[in-house]
Amino acid sequence: MALPELARLLAFDDQYSRDRDQAPLFLHRRDRRYALNTTMSGDDAEQNPALNVDHWLQSMGASTASRTSAARSPTVKDHRIARWRRLHGIFIAVGAGLGLLSMASLLFYNGGVQINLTVLLAFMALQLFLTGFTVVQSVVGWRPWAWLAPANTRAQTQTDYLGALQPAQMARVAQSGGLSFALSGLLTLLVLVTVQDLAFGWSTTLETSAQAYYRLTAAIAWPWQSVWPAAVPDLALVQDTRFFRLGSDTTVDGSRWGEWWPFVAMAWFTYVVIPRLVARVFASLWLRHRCRILLARHPGMLALKDRMRTPVVETGTASDTAQSQPLDNQTAFSARPSAQPHLRLLWAGASSDIVDPQSTVREFALGGEASLEEDQRAIDEGAEILGRQARPVVEILVNAWEPATAELEDCLILCRESWPAQSHLYLCATGIAADRPPTVAQLAQWHRFCQRSHARVELVAQNQLTTGEPS
Repeated sequence: MALPELARLLAFDDQYSRDRDQAPLFLHRRDRRYALNTTMSGDDAEQNPALNVDHWLQSMGASTASRTSAARSPTVKDHRIARWRRLHGIFIAVGAGLGLLSMASLLFYNGGVQINLTVLLAFMALQLFLTGFTVVQSVVGWRPWAWLAPANTRAQTQTDYLGALQPAQMARVAQSGGLSFALSGLLTLLVLVTVQDLAFGWSTTLETSAQAYYRLTAAIAWPWQSVWPAAVPDLALVQDTRFFRLGSDTTVDGSRWGEWWPFVAMAWFTYVVIPRLVARVFASLWLRHRCRILLARHPGMLALKDRMRTPVVETGTASDTAQSQPLDNQTAFSARPSAQPHLRLLWAGASSDIVDPQSTVREFALGGEASLEEDQRAIDEGAEILGRQARPVVEILVNAWEPATAELEDCLILCRESWPAQSHLYLCATGIAADRPPTVAQLAQWHRFCQRSHARVELVAQNQLTTGEPS
């Protein structure tokens, strides 16, 4: 199961990567406006802007993915998290199988030599050691099993957050597998006790007296001595169930050999199941903590808070500050197609009445209030329409006063993938009304958007440019 902290960190990092293609002034305006409208209030707001990262990501259209990409397929970060989920499920399944086989092997009894309690206790000690070892490796960041991690998280760089989280992720996966192993082993023990007459005893090559072995078992049973006294062995049971390699002692009452099972079950539960459960909870908490730390120290987070806290100070005219090159003529725009477009997309509530009120071109509304299914259906229908044209032409209308978002970029890329390769995409940024065309400052951002877009879209003018302040 994916942790919300991990999904939030990856979503923020993806948004940070997209923002690096935007102009610094645009980012400052956008985030300062967000801070003033939604998160900042009171006298301390200027110095300590409150930031709800989830809300900010949703406002940027990047909570877990852009709407268009989500309609197409699982997102990139969903794929990355899905790899960990698959590995998590594999470890749980393998752990359950190994727990069953291990306990069945340890408790194998064919009517000859008793099941050796010393071997069982040594195996429990090994499980306790592995539990602690996994906790330590996750805290210190060691990667003893990096080869098991998904391929896309093995290499670690300064910005590779999945790589940085790999030790904590792997520890969480390993503890889940260990917990599955422990529970499966306990269940197997209880089943075998029910269906078989198991015979337990103890023996060791070392010179060990029954009194010493009794003190050992009494110390092990101390945690549950007041909860289940029957699971605490007495000295007589220890003396009566010692066996030797030749089995020469025939005076032992065989009925006592089965009295060890409560002790074995409680020892397994106390020293294998509980430590694994505690370690599994710790692994999740540690991973959440690491995600929060990495998000707080993310360079994009520091820059975002600075933009939210600092007022926007502009010098010169709007056209000087909003664009890298002046847009005082039509040279920055492509010529509008002489023929009618074969398809028109209305992005996020843009109106076609401002451009061509008499047009009979097939129109589709995408983004904005349109659902993911409606977006995908419009793209599919558009592919059928354009597939019948020799030189398909598509016009995309956007509201000039709205910012160019990564969601639109994803939509256009998806259109490119679904439509004929020879399709020509023209973007037209419309003003508030036919007599109020977009300003130079508004068109500048769309000019930059078309220049860096991977969807190969060209910008066309609505009617004429104005040089006044944005409306």
